[in-house]
Amino acid sequence: MVRYRTRAASAASSGSEMPLFYFDYDDGEGNGQVRDDIGTDLASLQTARLEAARTITELAADTIPGHSERQLTMVVRDQSGASKLQLSLAFQMRVIG
Repeated sequence: MVRYRTRAASAASSGSEMPLFYFDYDDGEGNGQVRDDIGTDLASLQTARLEAARTITELAADTIPGHSERQLTMVVRDQSGASKLQLSLAFQMRVIG
């Protein structure tokens, strides 16, 4: 999962303010979307895109074992709350023969 840092901590350590992105996800457990209310300071939307791809694969590694089907989704929002990215990862395993 994403390691979240507060905006103030990131700005203080870098000396400048970076954009804040939120990573909301649904791990397919049937509990609905988990909303990120903390956010993560990242340099750009491109950096958020890479972080989202890493995070959804980590989420998959944590939730897929033991299941034959799973649908994971993630929405990345910017600091205004606007959705900027949507990711989806589907897993399906079937016994053959």
